[in-house]
Amino acid sequence: MVTLTEWEFYAAAQVGLARYLESIKQGLSDKHGFTDRHKTIDMDVYSALSEMVLCKYINRYWPARVNNYKEADIGKTLQVRHSLKADACLIIRKNDVANHRYALVTGEFPRFMVRGHILGSVGMQEVFLKDYNNRPDAYFVPQSQLTPFKIAT
Repeated sequence: MVTLTEWEFYAAAQVGLARYLESIKQGLSDKHGFTDRHKTIDMDVYSALSEMVLCKYINRYWPARVNNYKEADIGKTLQVRHSLKADACLIIRKNDVANHRYALVTGEFPRFMVRGHILGSVGMQEVFLKDYNNRPDAYFVPQSQLTPFKIAT
């Protein structure tokens, strides 16, 4: 379990807000069939929070990037995904980078759980491919298939 302070929340929320505003400025829309623009600000904030959570968990610096899109969230190859649902699957999209690692963080402020990670090419198996809510197919990797992180000391 990772617990964020109010100040950590504030810092991550600022990055999420900057991402949201930058997307609006550039006229970008969600590429995965999500249409509720009002909810995307929450998604941008929670994306930033989950990156901060994982960095805190593995004792790495959080780069707090804006406009990095398909570049790694952490380091050169680590992507972070978030869900409010404790039992969520890790979602990997067909156009995601196969040689990146994808990590799942669940929860909501202030408490989060780092669920594990998987190499994109390993998670991109037909058995995990599903479509939900009339959105494009994606790989829904169960938490049981994720490798726990080794915590840096």
